[in-house]
Amino acid sequence: MAQKKVDVLIIGSGHTGGMAAKILTEKGIECTMLDAGPMLNFEKDRELKPANELPYRGFDAPGRLPHVFQSSEFNANIWLDEKVAPYSHPADQPYNWVRVRSVGGRSPFWGRQSFRHSDYEFKSKDHDGFGENWPISLKDLVPYYGAKWQQEQDLKASGIAHVIFRPSFVFARDGGILPTFVKLAKLTPATPIIGSGKQRIQPIWADDVAAYFAEATSRPDVTGRLFELGGPDAVTWNEFWERLKRVRGLRRPSLHVPVALMRVNALVTERLPGNIPLTRDLLKMLELGDNVVSSNDAVRTFQLPLVPLDEQLRRAA
Repeated sequence: MAQKKVDVLIIGSGHTGGMAAKILTEKGIECTMLDAGPMLNFEKDRELKPANELPYRGFDAPGRLPHVFQSSEFNANIWLDEKVAPYSHPADQPYNWVRVRSVGGRSPFWGRQSFRHSDYEFKSKDHDGFGENWPISLKDLVPYYGAKWQQEQDLKASGIAHVIFRPSFVFARDGGILPTFVKLAKLTPATPIIGSGKQRIQPIWADDVAAYFAEATSRPDVTGRLFELGGPDAVTWNEFWERLKRVRGLRRPSLHVPVALMRVNALVTERLPGNIPLTRDLLKMLELGDNVVSSNDAVRTFQLPLVPLDEQLRRAA
């Protein structure tokens, strides 16, 4: 067989390998992709036998995949057999390494969903003591967020059944930016508000975003649609900080800081370690104007109960 030289060898066809192949080949770079497979047969793999017709009644064979707690008799053929490719970990740091063998990696296996990490995931060892922290932080990825729009266009053109969600600010109890805002209001002599503070935001609770995602998986009527997600309350930054301090029982004043001055500070803070939210890209976002939904299609279509802003602020760690 004649040998063919290529510029790039890509190992694995999951989210990362697939996107690398797409971008490189579009630039005329020749690639070869290797994947352990097998190819998925979506029509066949969607068929499930009744549990009473299976030897273990839907549960996997005992001891076959001891670390894969998601394993069952319905999906056991997808997981990498640990007897074939075993691994080890320190006795005091147990680690469940869940590995999938299929063309496309976890991208088709997890419903083609790839969620953006926050610094909670990047610094997980700081929270639970297990594994290792990532060598990068959320701030390191900010310059690449412009690729989201391009990914939406690629998804629409692919012919794959999909639903696109665009959340506003996502708040959570102990992840994302909200705990940092609480610390800022609690510890600084005066709360800095960038610019005029008149731009509006519409924070949505993380559990509500997850509820939208879960509901969409069982709603054929929403396939191919785009929904902007926001919470029940749209407020200016001035109003946000007032409500945060009122709900948390804080009495510190606020101070408006010119964007130009904050841009100089951002040159330094975005290079510092830790979860410091000030970056030049954040300032660009603030200068663009409001970050609120342009329609209530999601509310009308899904009719899910949403957590009000004051309750979000109470739940923050």
